[in-house]
Amino acid sequence: MISCILLAAGESKRFGSPKPLAKMGPKTIIETTVAGLLKTQLLETIVVLGAYAQNISPFITGDPRIKIGLNSNYQNGQTSSVKTGLSYLSPQTKGIMLLPIDMPLVKNITIDRLLETFLDRSPLILIPTFNGRKGHPPIFSVKLLKELQSLKDDEPLYTIGNQHADQTLLFPVDDEGVVLSFNTPEEFDRIKKQILEK
Repeated sequence: MISCILLAAGESKRFGSPKPLAKMGPKTIIETTVAGLLKTQLLETIVVLGAYAQNISPFITGDPRIKIGLNSNYQNGQTSSVKTGLSYLSPQTKGIMLLPIDMPLVKNITIDRLLETFLDRSPLILIPTFNGRKGHPPIFSVKLLKELQSLKDDEPLYTIGNQHADQTLLFPVDDEGVVLSFNTPEEFDRIKKQILEK
């Protein structure tokens, strides 16, 4: 039983428009990402919105496994959105998967492999890797919940990762999507081109 916090609250300043509403094909990234997560073994997905929340929320499907959390402090950075998501966690969850909205190429089968590996091997932190590079989405054990909640908004998540390096499982996957993100229109165009070439 693992929950996903989908981080979609940022201002997308470098992109120039809301990244969740960028289109890959006929649908927006937020639509395709949420639809993909619903096909996995996740217990629930908590979509954290902030900037442009009113524009984005109509594109999020109504499903009992989807919750929407509003981060009023989104300008403080991604850690503030993680903390918002934590407040919506189901009490049944054993792990917390963190997925930024600007990583739209992670495959559903990769998500399920990460879930199964985490539940089977019970690390404090699981991080997917591709060709030796650490990627997303990581999964944090609920044993780290208080540590995550106590992070300051300007503290990066790797603060906790560094403290528990000896209990972190690096898990190689055959999915370049775990290391492909975008911040600018040019980077987004390159990602879309990679999809078309495959």
